[in-house]
This record gives sequence, structure tokens and C-alpha cells, in this order.
Amino acid sequence: MSTIHDGTVTHLDRIALSHALYETAEQFAELAQRWKPETGIPKDMQRQARLLAQIARAVLGTAYEYTRAEAFYDAGRRILANERAAWEFFRCVQTPPEPQELNR
Repeated sequence: MSTIHDGTVTHLDRIALSHALYETAEQFAELAQRWKPETGIPKDMQRQARLLAQIARAVLGTAYEYTRAEAFYDAGRRILANERAAWEFFRCVQTPPEPQELNR
């Protein structure tokens, strides 16, 4: 996120970070619906989504530490990328190949 030259975090910076955190939280919630409940993964992902949404609300207020919120955003993006990769891997493993692909 950008700041003005003296290092001061602006309101626009806080709004942009809050929006990014909400977007990431929404993506966690959407991905959580794809997993089977018995795996326990949806519960963890929904908890992650709630945490990011709470931080997104808090960062709009000037009392919340901006750099800490940035760290949560970065960590959330990395965890989300790992969860997506795991989802794609298991989806590929469970999807049989098309018959024409086997004859190549």
C-alpha cells in the first residue's frame, strides 16, 4: 500500500487495505464452501475469513496498527494461495482423465 513521502499512513491507505482484506476474506468464504465439511477445512477457512473481516473493519479506525494489518493481509493471501493449490490438486486427483487423453 502506498504512503505519502514522510511515511504517514493516509485515510486512503487504510481504506484500500480494508478493501483488500475484505476481498481476501470473501475469497476464503467462497473457497470454504467447496470443501467437504467432514474434512474440517471449511471451519478453519471460515474462521480465517471472519478474522480478516474483523481486521478490515478495525483498520478503518486510526487506532489499529496499520503495519500489523498489512502483515495479516500478506499472510492471508499466502494461506489462500496454498488452499487454492490444495483444492486444485485434490480436484485433479479425483477427476478421471477423458478417454481420448488416455490414447495419446
